[in-house]
Amino acid sequence: MRLLIWFCSLPIFAAALNFALQNRAPVSLNFWPFDATAMVPLSLLSVGLFVFGFIAGLLIAGLFHIRPFFERRALRKQVAGLSAQLEAKEKELASGPVCGPTILSQGRYQRVTIPPAEPAPKRRWFFFKGK
Repeated sequence: MRLLIWFCSLPIFAAALNFALQNRAPVSLNFWPFDATAMVPLSLLSVGLFVFGFIAGLLIAGLFHIRPFFERRALRKQVAGLSAQLEAKEKELASGPVCGPTILSQGRYQRVTIPPAEPAPKRRWFFFKGK
């Protein structure tokens, strides 16, 4: 896509440059509310207007990109916060059961930890000669 844009804008730039190089005669430039007049070569005026239009186009296009930029930044912060909350919940769930056995002691419920059960001893039958 960028290559297509370059191929489309290159002839326009070449035409503007050709116009600027062929028209070097001075023209009178009047500034309306100030009654000021300046003699400027037509080539300088055309190149200046071309550059002004380019910069104005960049600024206008930039204005349309500012809002999505801030929205993306806010969404990234929100995703980071939600990811941190998710990791905290996963660690909490991995550490053990959320609701363990509780007892009522001194008027309030307290959590009790129960040690894990020991494995049952292996029974050796008199007729089984294994390990």
